[in-house]
Amino acid sequence: MTKTIDDMSAEQLQKSVTRAVGLLEELEGLLPGLVHFTAEERAGTDGRFRGKDEEDALRAVLTVIERDPASFRVLADKDDGRDPERVETELLRARLDRRAVLARVAERVAPLAQRLEDTVLAQGERCKPVLLSAYGIARTLAPHDAAIKSLLAPAIDYYGAIGRKAARTRAEKKADT
Repeated sequence: MTKTIDDMSAEQLQKSVTRAVGLLEELEGLLPGLVHFTAEERAGTDGRFRGKDEEDALRAVLTVIERDPASFRVLADKDDGRDPERVETELLRARLDRRAVLARVAERVAPLAQRLEDTVLAQGERCKPVLLSAYGIARTLAPHDAAIKSLLAPAIDYYGAIGRKAARTRAEKKADT
């Protein structure tokens, strides 16, 4: 019977994660030159296709350019190619082909990444509320127990900083009105 991550020991999970990270590094090594857009670049890119039908439509356009290249000469300097006198259809076709091949990997990796993120959130949901409640109790005990105060210091510092920042933000907004 296959274990889930909840059934694995911390050591087993660490081994699996170490192996998974190694496989991801291997995957990255297999695909050198992957691009990383900023959020703004990703939102504004013209590179998003509306499925296979749009890819097929663009391939048809390429075929038309190849049939009558002179009619499209005005676009020759727009393809980021080497020949400023003609639209380099072989270059554009190669980019479409690379895009299609890479899309297969992206379509497989994206749901996995989403499930990993969701699992991280689910694990957090299953521990954070209890620990925050315990923090509330420990914070009231800390002034009366030096050991608890010392052990709890990182949490007091962390949550205290959040509270101070929130108070400053409220004060700034109040001053602006």
